[in-house]
Amino acid sequence: MPFYKDFNENSPTVNPQVKDAKAVAQWVEKLLMTRKGEVLFKPNYGTTFYEYLFELIDEDNGVVLFNEIQAIVSMYNPEVKIVASESAIIPDVENNRYLINLGYTINGFEGQTFNVPLIFQK
Repeated sequence: MPFYKDFNENSPTVNPQVKDAKAVAQWVEKLLMTRKGEVLFKPNYGTTFYEYLFELIDEDNGVVLFNEIQAIVSMYNPEVKIVASESAIIPDVENNRYLINLGYTINGFEGQTFNVPLIFQK
């Protein structure tokens, strides 16, 4: 029996559900791409990443983004822990974007680390 279930956003007609690690990866991506204030009745749900797109793309802002990711994920799903040693936020100045690779663990899946690659750009 799966611990986590979600609707498959990539191919809902072929495979309507995703389970366990894929469900959590989809949730993490959805959470990080949601702007604060975008979800009705949950004004603090989401991130303020969009505010950093018009700031200097550098290592310092990458650290700020990573700290926000850790805080927001632990706030909305304490079952998921971001692993700093398995994660990276790489500023790509030439293309005006951040390359994000998040490593995380899930309670119930001890000994396994999962990854979510994201591109956050202007």
